Amino acid sequence: GSSTANTETRASLLPAAHSQSSEDTSSNFSKNPLQFMQRLLEYAETPQYLKRSLFPNHADLQFVGLLPPVDAPHHVRRGETSRYREGVALAGPGGPVEGTTRVNCGVGADVVVPGKIPAGARVTCEIEDYKAKQVRGKAVASSAPRETDGVYWGYMVRGVKGGLKDVLDGGQWQYDLKIGTSERGEKVDAVLFGNARTGDPADGGRFSKPYKHLLIVFGGVNGIEQCVDDDEDFPHVSGDECGAALFDAFVNTVPLQGSRTVRTEEAVLLTLAKLRSACINNTKDGAGAGERGGAE
Repeated sequence: GSSTANTETRASLLPAAHSQSSEDTSSNFSKNPLQFMQRLLEYAETPQYLKRSLFPNHADLQFVGLLPPVDAPHHVRRGETSRYREGVALAGPGGPVEGTTRVNCGVGADVVVPGKIPAGARVTCEIEDYKAKQVRGKAVASSAPRETDGVYWGYMVRGVKGGLKDVLDGGQWQYDLKIGTSERGEKVDAVLFGNARTGDPADGGRFSKPYKHLLIVFGGVNGIEQCVDDDEDFPHVSGDECGAALFDAFVNTVPLQGSRTVRTEEAVLLTLAKLRSACINNTKDGAGAGERGGAE
């Protein structure tokens, strides 16, 4: 049913961040930086009332209070009557009707939904009646708020165990548009509009490939080129060739930057802002990511 599908969608992305090996206990910081970042990103995305249930105490979370709040639409306040809410399935007896599950959705009372959902699983619920003595709802796919109401409903974190090759392969998403960023790439306006000076759409441009899943790659201090040179999975591709060999577009989103380096967190914001309009206009279903509330 929909509850099972939704539970699998959320849970499949969590084990790497939530599992604890002998070297990754609540008192030790993660030795794997990817695991550390995954835990922080998932924590930030989780609604406030679910954090304690879904994230046990861990050293990685020691300074999460310094993170800026996401405060997205799915971070619903207690008194708000949102059509959808995120919840966590509770252990113990189900609802008053056999074959139901109690879910904590942050409304002050448990929400009863049809179906058996494993305790501790995160689930998206559509609330059917807030005013009833027993709040009722149903489990839906985590994409339902975006697909039915056009509401941005958070993000998912894809854990990657390997290197750049595993990132580009895409796993279950199979990226059909891949963009690399580099100070040695083409000026982004030339790629988007065809003429970096005028920005006139009539000049053409090569950012016209319709896509369903878009991947944007940011390199380290020495760029994506160095990552490729150091990666044994690319024996026949050099860093100088990686732009044309691995990406649909290889762009410089901060031309004339005036600084020796641009920090990754700065590059992410600058790049997403620059590409936003092109992303909206080129989704395969004709409804831009911004209009639908974000991409997967």
